[in-house]
Amino acid sequence: RQARLADASSTLQSVASIDERAEVMYNETYWMKSNYQAIQRLGADVSAHRVVDVLSTEFRERIDSSTISQIVNWAYRGNPLLSKRVWTNEQHLMSGQRTTEVEVEALVNRCQRLGPEQETLLVALRQRPLSGEWSFVGTIHVQRSGANEAELGMFSVDPEVQGEGIGASLLKAAEEVAQQRAGALRTSMWVISARDELLSWYRRKGYRDAGARQRVPDEAGQFFGQPMLPLEFIQLHKTLD
Repeated sequence: RQARLADASSTLQSVASIDERAEVMYNETYWMKSNYQAIQRLGADVSAHRVVDVLSTEFRERIDSSTISQIVNWAYRGNPLLSKRVWTNEQHLMSGQRTTEVEVEALVNRCQRLGPEQETLLVALRQRPLSGEWSFVGTIHVQRSGANEAELGMFSVDPEVQGEGIGASLLKAAEEVAQQRAGALRTSMWVISARDELLSWYRRKGYRDAGARQRVPDEAGQFFGQPMLPLEFIQLHKTLD
């Protein structure tokens, strides 16, 4: 009996030791998963980004319509591989793709054909400090819409790097392009009225309600997506200094 009790005690100690190691491993794994984004950002220089014309000489050979369309779709519809909460997007309002590789290629070709006085696609590039490589992380489209006005659209920032000031840099660059290339005195844009966080951000950047409204069609099209509930666009505008 004493021998059986000793064996049972030894077995219980072994099981307790295994349970303790498993708990440590689980906690370490959970910590790694929950802090994965922070670990990835260690050593990242959040200020290392720039905005360029997609047709600039330096980057013309690196135009990647597939990557650009993917970033736009992630910004508007969310990145399913990203666990962190993003600042804002449309995935609770719109379904389907925001754009496609074919549409991006057509847009780039149109910008090249019409010239910067009529249309420009700007892209944000972010440099990775270890490799020194530049990658596409954002877009904004500038199109002359009147004698003294330019319309902004396809404004996107990769959710992975939102909060680094890239959106503000894109918007500022777009306004400068509108003023200096298209001769615009004012910029305008259409935003879904239900996107409260985005509208507040634009107001802080000097944009005001232009008073115009436009219903989002039930079938907005393959290059915009389908609304999941009744929606309308609100037009914003800003007088440039």
